[in-house]
Amino acid sequence: MIKKTLGICNILKVILQILSVFTFGANLYLFLALEVIFAIVTSIALNHLIKKTYPWLEILKENDFKYKKELLKNAKQIFSHRLGSFILTQTDQLLIYAYTSLKMVTFYNNYLMIVQFAVTLTNQPFLSLHSAIGNLVVTNSREKSYRVFQELLLLKYWLAGNVIFVLYATLNPFIALWLDKSYILDHNIIIILLLNFFINIVRKPLDIFLQAFGIFHDTWAPFTEAGLNLVSSVILGYFYGIFGILLGSFISTLLIVCIWKPYLLFSKGFNLPVLFYFKKTLKYLLFYFFAAITAFYSTPNILQHIHSINKYIQFAISLCAYSMLFATLYSLLFILFANESKPLVKRFNALIKSA
Repeated sequence: MIKKTLGICNILKVILQILSVFTFGANLYLFLALEVIFAIVTSIALNHLIKKTYPWLEILKENDFKYKKELLKNAKQIFSHRLGSFILTQTDQLLIYAYTSLKMVTFYNNYLMIVQFAVTLTNQPFLSLHSAIGNLVVTNSREKSYRVFQELLLLKYWLAGNVIFVLYATLNPFIALWLDKSYILDHNIIIILLLNFFINIVRKPLDIFLQAFGIFHDTWAPFTEAGLNLVSSVILGYFYGIFGILLGSFISTLLIVCIWKPYLLFSKGFNLPVLFYFKKTLKYLLFYFFAAITAFYSTPNILQHIHSINKYIQFAISLCAYSMLFATLYSLLFILFANESKPLVKRFNALIKSA
């Protein structure tokens, strides 16, 4: 019923926005006003529906000042994280336009659209995990929570490795096939772009478990990350253009996401040395580089014996060859040398047998 209400409100909003465009033209203020109005209407409708459907669910009482204070504190901390993340993600394209041209922004957006689509597909199956992980943390021991974290981290590294490698091997050929070779960006830009998205994929287990443990007090972190990103991107972008801007994003993300957040989760959440995390990630990265180098230099030798008149078929064959060889090597390394992969393999085998 909640999903139905959200869907109805969203459809009504879109219909009214379309009608406003036809009636009053491209009035940006009216368009945004409808967004705000329907956000408020949707919130009121959901609040009424929740009270009606779950009358026993009383989160706060009128005199429960302690929980109200705690709730407001957490809400402010979450808002700080969201705001910092928003600032972080909106600066790159503005700086690219400032240092290069609108044409280069368009070229960059072609790549960005493809990579974001692939990353969204990768993250989609994990969107429903937040509540499940929250329940796990509350109702089970830290040891069990840590075991699940290890499995989720391994799965994310496996998915990220496959997606990023295939994009690296086929992104430029796809752009040339789709648009033209003149739209292809420099090789170094592709590498740093994919590195940033690799981190964005593998950071999800950290974010989910930090939220599950309710660790939001590092409100300085997102603003520090955004500030580092802005300063380093401005300086490096001046000297190296798009590559420098993306390198600035990589530096800020590396310091906050890859170093600070693991330390915070392991020290405040799991009560374990963060060295455990860094050892595992180093091992997974070694798996990735071994499989990537082997597949990248072996696949062309296979493809040279396959010829197709149709360039689209040739691209499809190339895509399959790169992805299959890399996925096979990468999976074998995890199965053979990562003990935390065994529960995942058992579940996968059980799923196949039940099907």
